[in-house]
Amino acid sequence: MTAQLLDVADLSVAFGPDGARLAAVKGVSFSVAPGEVLAIVGESGSGKSATAMALARLNEGPGADLSGRIGLQGREVLKLSPADLQELRGRGIAMIFQDAMSALNPCETIGDQIAEALIVHGKATRRAARTRAVELLAEVGLPEPDRRAALYPHEISGGQRQRAMIAVALACDPALLIADEPTTALDVTVQAQILALLTGLVATRNMGLILITHDLGVVAGVADRVAVMYAGRLVEAAPVEALFAAPHHPYTRDLIAAASAAPDANGQLASIPGAPPNLGSGDTGCAYAPRCRKASPRCTAERPDLAPLGTSRVACWHPENRP
Repeated sequence: MTAQLLDVADLSVAFGPDGARLAAVKGVSFSVAPGEVLAIVGESGSGKSATAMALARLNEGPGADLSGRIGLQGREVLKLSPADLQELRGRGIAMIFQDAMSALNPCETIGDQIAEALIVHGKATRRAARTRAVELLAEVGLPEPDRRAALYPHEISGGQRQRAMIAVALACDPALLIADEPTTALDVTVQAQILALLTGLVATRNMGLILITHDLGVVAGVADRVAVMYAGRLVEAAPVEALFAAPHHPYTRDLIAAASAAPDANGQLASIPGAPPNLGSGDTGCAYAPRCRKASPRCTAERPDLAPLGTSRVACWHPENRP
């Protein structure tokens, strides 16, 4: 059995003033192995990004509580000192954000930003860091890397900025890469190139990759396993082939149907009625029950836990496609 790179157990994230915290993530558990791509999917507000940021304690602060367990290469992330946490960010975990223009410093050249990551983490001297920055830009497929290292973010295209941000993330050889909606602002051709780049890097570097996305087409093409979130909880987790062939949770089935461009027999595109609950909603029963065609009185009274079903885990009293 492959040793896990990341092991998350009962992770919860809550925001707000003391005594009135609202839970954005509720008891989430999953793992990632070296060389594996885990996609976390769900509608906006489902807790995907809050989960991803919690892995490096980026959303921790006076107005936020993180609890549970995050194990990365045998280290307990939630127990790390500030100095050890700083070392973890970059060397252990690195993030790629959706908007490269906002994530990159507009006042520094691309090469300087990559070199800075190397210098801060003690990976290279200033001169060596500059050389390594050009090598990293070449590794992520940026043409004329030496010339582009001297450019500012606004002087290159959106796809090239995304590649530059990936180079920054790779600078300290992280064990785990988290990509939060990395292709949303890009055209389809560039999206495919960036995704091919990420999956290639996972294979060559034997990293783990967590891909946060709402695009099920992306998931089908690059992920090994999928975790589906709804209202802050995992409702289904499965190998990617099993999830698309036979989704068990009604929400997963509805997501896949809504992602299809094909109209039904009446010429209508599929959609999910209603809206996800807000953070202040109660936690009794299944959160998807108000929108689910299979909901029963039990669904509104008792909250199901994730339980094994075939090769999947599903939190549902009336799962689809039983083996």
